[in-house]
Amino acid sequence: MNPVKQTIRNLISLNIPDNNVRAVTPALLRGVLEQMLDFSEETATGGFQDITTTEAVADWDVELGSRAFMLLGNDVTLSIENAVQGGLYWLVAQQDSNGGYNLAYPPDSIFEGGQEPQINQQPGAVSILSILFNGTHYIWLNKGNETAATLWQQIDW
Repeated sequence: MNPVKQTIRNLISLNIPDNNVRAVTPALLRGVLEQMLDFSEETATGGFQDITTTEAVADWDVELGSRAFMLLGNDVTLSIENAVQGGLYWLVAQQDSNGGYNLAYPPDSIFEGGQEPQINQQPGAVSILSILFNGTHYIWLNKGNETAATLWQQIDW
């Protein structure tokens, strides 16, 4: 079996209550992603924060929302406040209808694999970034974000 398909099947089996691995269908994938990427206050510790900004600096207080959405209307430097050691945070960054904007990471950031995650700069494009805080540094994780962002855009929210 294709390793990517096997990974998806394994991921789905972890999110299906009866742990029965079923055929991977678009409807099943959509349902699992809706559960995994549910940004409602009921499922996200600390709730969801909307960081829509047109300023050069975007402040994200993760105490108000461990998961956040940011609409990029220009180049932005991200500032993160109130992170707790061991905290895992998710940021969905979407380009506005113009696109082409950059996201600069906080100075206390380190990057999995030593390379900054590059956000998609196409107009309307979505990038999903995951961050682990180790008490000192924000560790930006690079794996799986492109697929999640593509599937995120295909779901009718």
